Amino acid sequence: IIVVGYQGCQEDEWVEHLMQNLGDDMFPIAAEHAAGIKTFAAVHKKHVHAITFVEAEAEGTGIAHVGYNKGAVSISFCIYGTRLCFVNCHLAAHQDQIERRISDIAEIVGNTEFGMHYADIDFTNRHNCFFFGDLNFRLEGEREEILEKIQEEDWEALCVSPRPLQI
Repeated sequence: IIVVGYQGCQEDEWVEHLMQNLGDDMFPIAAEHAAGIKTFAAVHKKHVHAITFVEAEAEGTGIAHVGYNKGAVSISFCIYGTRLCFVNCHLAAHQDQIERRISDIAEIVGNTEFGMHYADIDFTNRHNCFFFGDLNFRLEGEREEILEKIQEEDWEALCVSPRPLQI
């Protein structure tokens, strides 16, 4: 499985470019976009027979919470009976926007609905859900201190947050 996400992409022939680079052994199963947020999924041709229930959904969290300059484009499908969901996000930038990013994730989770083939499906009953993209979460602290912790490979110190992320 290969899933690719773009944020801020204005390319019209993006799927064709991806397929040219992936080669003949890959089969596209979904491509969806909302403005510049684009999500693409492909599988090796030997697995195409195992793909079912392909769905795509977009949720805008940008201007007035409907614009797609920010938000997510998601692709969901089953492969060999296991449900997968890939959520390509473009969230608010800047250090002081953490509450907005958390709120936008909650909006994406709360408003993205897959259900063409299943009744009342939401993120809580997906087997595997992957969030990726330009999430814009940042490490808290001074730049020099953060770089020093990275140089020292002090990952534990970098992962400590003053407040837990609750969505």
